Amino acid sequence: MSKSDPVTLSSAIASKLKTRVKSGQFANLNEAMREAVAALEREESAKLEWLREKIKRSLDDPRPSVPAEEVFAEMDARIATIEANGPAGSIPRRGNL
Repeated sequence: MSKSDPVTLSSAIASKLKTRVKSGQFANLNEAMREAVAALEREESAKLEWLREKIKRSLDDPRPSVPAEEVFAEMDARIATIEANGPAGSIPRRGNL
């Protein structure tokens, strides 16, 4: 069952969609919008999959976790460096991450 809801598009987006319809890429604006939503869903799904994989690799990593105190001490040191030298002075050198 389909439902009709009004949608307001910026003139730039409307123009892009109309151009694609005129070129024959889509039969009409509805088809173009359906594909745009499907593309958004694919993108979100890919991001979630990437995040899940990253979390899995992290959980499966046999190396020991870094204690919270150590992490916060490092962050405090970086903040102090930024406050003293500005952001450019806070860029870590290779091997000092």
